[in-house]
Amino acid sequence: MTGVEVTLAGGIGERSGIKPGDRILSINGHEIRDPIDYRYHEEGSALRIVIEKKEGGIKDIKIRKTEGEGLGLDLARIDIKRCRNHCIFCFMDQMPKWLRRSLYIKDDDFRLSFLFGNYITLTNLTGAEKERIITQRLSPLYVSVHTTDPLLRRYILGNMKAPDVMKEIRDLAENKIRMHTQIVVVPGINDGKHLERTIADLSSLYPNVSSIAVVPVGLTRCRDRLMPIPTFTRRGAEDLLDIVHSRQGQFRKAFGTTLVFGADELYIKGKWEFPPIRDYEDLPQVENGIGMVPYFLNRFGRLSQRLKMGNKINGIGIVTGVDFSKYLRMLLKDIGPGLRIIPVANSFFGKEVTVTGLLTGSDIRSKIGGLRGVRTLIIPSVAINDDGLFLDDIHIDEIKSSCNIPIRVIEPDPEALIEELEALC
Repeated sequence: MTGVEVTLAGGIGERSGIKPGDRILSINGHEIRDPIDYRYHEEGSALRIVIEKKEGGIKDIKIRKTEGEGLGLDLARIDIKRCRNHCIFCFMDQMPKWLRRSLYIKDDDFRLSFLFGNYITLTNLTGAEKERIITQRLSPLYVSVHTTDPLLRRYILGNMKAPDVMKEIRDLAENKIRMHTQIVVVPGINDGKHLERTIADLSSLYPNVSSIAVVPVGLTRCRDRLMPIPTFTRRGAEDLLDIVHSRQGQFRKAFGTTLVFGADELYIKGKWEFPPIRDYEDLPQVENGIGMVPYFLNRFGRLSQRLKMGNKINGIGIVTGVDFSKYLRMLLKDIGPGLRIIPVANSFFGKEVTVTGLLTGSDIRSKIGGLRGVRTLIIPSVAINDDGLFLDDIHIDEIKSSCNIPIRVIEPDPEALIEELEALC
């Protein structure tokens, strides 16, 4: 059973007497364990819903509605299934130990993969859960593979009981479950021939393996007592891209799709030009840093004619990570001489961490503390959670009060940036 958190005003659920705090026990005789069960079983036109009321007692509700029409209820969050692995590169093991507890939750939950695109390893699926994925068509799923060599994968995951990932993926693929996969590459461990084998194995299950992302391992400065892992050099990034580009050509001929993609970070590290945006197709793994920069460049270029502001833009500063700063500076160089791009180095996690989404409040505060001539500051929302907190537990309001500059938090997309610049001028 799962609890109701919010009811839509005037919605079918509210009109039927369902209130926040009530628990949905079943719909048409089917147990409701979580929001996925609820979404799956609310689709029908004739529903019998058994509710445990917040104040006590059981209520049996019959509802008739249009097929597919929602009940207007938001349910409580899922009780997360935790990760059993101890990956040699786990980011959560590389964080300081004094941050808020929620940052250390290692999820490996197929439901969160379906709902939010979280990556799972398929190492903790029960038979009943696999059957549920197939029966309820929970697709696509996002799967961390890393390597298809069973022994090497167990070593990388730190889990000697991890099942053969190709068997798990094949079982799902044979039942028409689509998957987006990622390979986090560690220099000297699962690169080279191991990477080529992994890409070949996964591509054999196309189209149900719908995309393959090749991502360099992310390392912070907080690796005391952890296994030493080298960072990727420019040559190492180039070697990975050589493999990716070679396979892309093969897959376009064989399947008519790019299928395998290199992370933006590889192109930046290797100092390679990004492929044309069409090569990223429908950007299946953009949230994984695959095609995010090319998309921004392409989309911003199309919209930039609106920005003919000249000196009116004077005094606006834009905070960004080190990686993206040079591209943002290039995009905005002709818009106005007073527009300032403010790259923030990551002292909190270390110099190897250069993406905007991992910027911390302390680093931003240090960077903007001595700024002069900035009348408004723009900060991308990707660095802040829904509660207004950066990863280091500093709240956005603390930044606002310490710098005495108006701060605007915006979504990290071209339209949002252009609209904000227009509004400020």
